[in-house]
Amino acid sequence: EWRRRGGRPLPARVRPPRHRHRAAPIEALLAEARGRVVLACGSHDALVTIEELRGLDPGAIELTGLGHNAHVQDPDRLWRLIAQAATS
Repeated sequence: EWRRRGGRPLPARVRPPRHRHRAAPIEALLAEARGRVVLACGSHDALVTIEELRGLDPGAIELTGLGHNAHVQDPDRLWRLIAQAATS
């Protein structure tokens, strides 16, 4: 439950919506991609698992020790992944 500082609940009209975002139609996006797509997730990703990604692409990569925002947590590592994908 969302609460203010001090412990009082927030009124419903100012609480963030529970389901603001819908899942991306990933299969359709992959089918429409014109270039190479590399799927990756952090090992601590709370939104997607490596098993889910490997169901779409057996070559999906798990970034050990990172969460969903790998690009923020370790941008250099992500750039290395991009460079590797671009040259392979």
